[in-house]
Amino acid sequence: MPIEKNSPPLMQDKLSKEEINQLPLVRYEGPVELVRSVEEEAEALEAISKENLLGVDTETRPSFKKGRSYLPSILQVATSDKVYLFCFKWYAVGKPVFGVLENPDIVKTGVALREDIAGLQKIRSFNPNGIVDLATVARQKSLKHSGLRGLAALFLHVRISKMEQCSNWASKDLTPRQITYAATDAWISREIFLSMESHGLVTRPLDPERGLQ
Repeated sequence: MPIEKNSPPLMQDKLSKEEINQLPLVRYEGPVELVRSVEEEAEALEAISKENLLGVDTETRPSFKKGRSYLPSILQVATSDKVYLFCFKWYAVGKPVFGVLENPDIVKTGVALREDIAGLQKIRSFNPNGIVDLATVARQKSLKHSGLRGLAALFLHVRISKMEQCSNWASKDLTPRQITYAATDAWISREIFLSMESHGLVTRPLDPERGLQ
């Protein structure tokens, strides 16, 4: 189901779980590119570098023991027409990928990006720039929702599934449902940013000195 490009009226009140569950379920239905080699990375970055707004997310193997954590398994990057999944279990993701996250001329947006960035920095040191955390914006604007599912309902009047969130992201071979889930999170983040922008809650260009916000 495609997102309606004309921005709907902004819902001002907090939606209950039941109200969100009544909204139409959407998932990303566009092309997805699995990046699993240096060669595929180069091709992906050629396209990504032409964009000025990216939806970004990571997926990490869930930990069910206190004090145990894992490095991110996947970096999702949504462009205007495709989602790229950089699969860390297949190859050593190159420095140019992290260079995208440092580039102040490309806006990167998502929910809880501070945690995602912190996880990625355990893989390679880099200085994030051009980052807009939708949850931070939501709290600054005193919105009733700050999570991805709530913001999708609030701004886009749709519901997204979180059923695959705790699946095994450490597996080298992702299931079709995992791929769709991962792509949807990055894609919907970009769509929420565009809706926030249409409501005047975020503006571009960003402050050139803006790092992780």
